[in-house]
Amino acid sequence: RAGFAVRRRLPVSFFRIGVIKRTLPTNLLVGLDSVLQYSGMLYSPSVFIQAVASRPNTPDNLNLESLFVCPDTGAPLIQEGSILTSQATGMRWAIRDGIYDFKAPLD
Repeated sequence: RAGFAVRRRLPVSFFRIGVIKRTLPTNLLVGLDSVLQYSGMLYSPSVFIQAVASRPNTPDNLNLESLFVCPDTGAPLIQEGSILTSQATGMRWAIRDGIYDFKAPLD
């Protein structure tokens, strides 16, 4: 709705299990992670997105809060201080030091 087109998705950090990190050499894990980044598999715990504005300066992308929606339902979010609340479910997410944290809800 805000007019962004995803250009690229880059999964990172496939190997976070402690026993794997302790057992295999770091340079091997880095090499494997690099190969998997371009495999198209988006099963890693972290995925970076490169997106570009396909409709710049529309009403929905001029307001920062309108860029985000509830990760579970897609419903609009309301910002109150450093908290974003889903209008549909009441679930809340934190904004910490300017970073919108959608990894896990506060409730």
